[in-house]
Amino acid sequence: MLAIFDGKAKLPETYFNKVRILPLKYGLGHPTGNHPVSDVTNPKTKALIAMNCLTCHQPHAGNEPGMLVKDQMNDMNFCKTCHVNGSDLTEVRVGGN
Repeated sequence: MLAIFDGKAKLPETYFNKVRILPLKYGLGHPTGNHPVSDVTNPKTKALIAMNCLTCHQPHAGNEPGMLVKDQMNDMNFCKTCHVNGSDLTEVRVGGN
């Protein structure tokens, strides 16, 4: 058994065998190659955008694959909740536009 949360929760040793390993490099790489995964500065406004896993994912919940916030589908419409154009990472709606 694998213990987490100071031993309060126990998981089978094989629990993480199916967990996808993200190819992150320099804090970038999920869900696309150059997307940040932690706090980042908006390149246009220089405002800090707070970001972590919970920005996009809700743990232990979700009816759609990926457990995205607001039970949204994993498609370009989800990207557009933060990005004006889902493929242009410099045009963001959060953190001081």
